[in-house]
Order: sequence, then structure tokens, then C-alpha cells
Amino acid sequence: MAPIWDGGGAPDASQLLIAILFAMGFGLARLILNSLIYKRLAIRLLHNGCSPLMVDDSKLSKVDKCSESMWKFTYYASVQMWVISILCQAPWAMNTKQYFEGWPNQELGFFRIGTVILALHDTCDVFLEAAKVFKYSEKESRASLCFGGFAISWLLLRLIFFPFWIIKASSYYSINALVKSGQFPRTLYYIFNTMLLMLLVFHIYWGKLIFAMITRQLKNQGKVGEDIRSDSEDED
Repeated sequence: MAPIWDGGGAPDASQLLIAILFAMGFGLARLILNSLIYKRLAIRLLHNGCSPLMVDDSKLSKVDKCSESMWKFTYYASVQMWVISILCQAPWAMNTKQYFEGWPNQELGFFRIGTVILALHDTCDVFLEAAKVFKYSEKESRASLCFGGFAISWLLLRLIFFPFWIIKASSYYSINALVKSGQFPRTLYYIFNTMLLMLLVFHIYWGKLIFAMITRQLKNQGKVGEDIRSDSEDED
């Protein structure tokens, strides 16, 4: 992977194999962690450590959702730390003018700006899944704290940094790189930027719902409501 990041090599079949092994490894890790740790921990948090056989069907759904949020938290947190460690070694990470340097002849098209976009989005999900775990286990103060971190990261990363840095780089600085290279694939340019703008529209829509939840939370004396992106829980 290092030759690609340094711009001195091209992708080959061995790197595709690494991606496949990672995908299989994550699936296997989820099965093992869910059966040995997450489900047992969810039952302990939600039902005071009672046996899984004593959990009725109406509560088992909540246990499954809590276990799923634990896995998602583990995944997003580990991937985010990995991506940040990569970005810390990249000289272009904090300079948006370099995102398209050498493009469209980079070894991996869009890998610079794509890595930054991934880092922006996964940060919010780390806070969200932590808030959901605490919400399921009825630890309201911790859920409120994590949800606050989620809302702040959403505002800063997806509603401010994403449009004013990332979209600016993809719509303006990419043209400069293309002009220097003597190539201008207009279709690719417009498709990519249209998708980023559509993503921004979704960010604004979800941001409106998130801050509506914050308003309701303040009215409910800090109690976090059910996640706006989750299915409603079945109640007896």
C-alpha cells in the first residue's frame, strides 16, 4: 500500500486480495465478537446479567440492536483510527489544493479526497453508535453526552468542513489540476461533484432532524429520544 500512497507504484492483484481478506475478516470478527462478547454484554446491561434463556422475545429484539450497535461502534472506531493514522502520514491531508495534484493520472483515482471524506463521515458514526448503546442500556447521561458529540461532529464535519473545504476542492482545485494536465473529463467531473452535492443535501436534511431531536431532548430534561434513523422499538 505504501507505494501507492507515495505515488511511486500502481495497484496490483495482491492489493485486491488484501481487500477481500479484510472483508472476510471483518465478517468473521463480527460473528465471533457477537457470540462471545456483545450479546452477553448487552444482556448484562439491559437485563442485569440474566441468562439468555430468560430473556423473552419482546426484549430479545432490543438485545440484538444493542449488540449490533456495539459491533458498529467497534468497526467505526477501529477504521477511523486506521484512516487517521494514514492521513497523519500524508503530506497532502491538510492541504486541499493537493487533493487533485497529478489527477487524473494518480495511481488510485480520488483516493486522496475519498480518504478524507471517509474520515469525516465515520467520526460522526462513532459517537452515534456509542449513544445508541447507552440509550439501550438506559444510561441517559452518557447517552446525552455521546449524542452531543455526535451533533457537534455532524455540524463541524458534515455541514461546515465538507461543503466549504471538500466540495470546494473537488469543484475548483480539480479544474486547476486538469488544466495543467491538458485533460478535462467533463462527464466525470460533473458526476462526481453532483454526487457530493446530493450528499450535502442529505447532510442538511439529517442535520435538521438531529437538531430537532436536540430541541426535544432539552424539553425532556436531557433524556435522549429514540434514534431517528432506527426502527421503532416494540413495546408491551
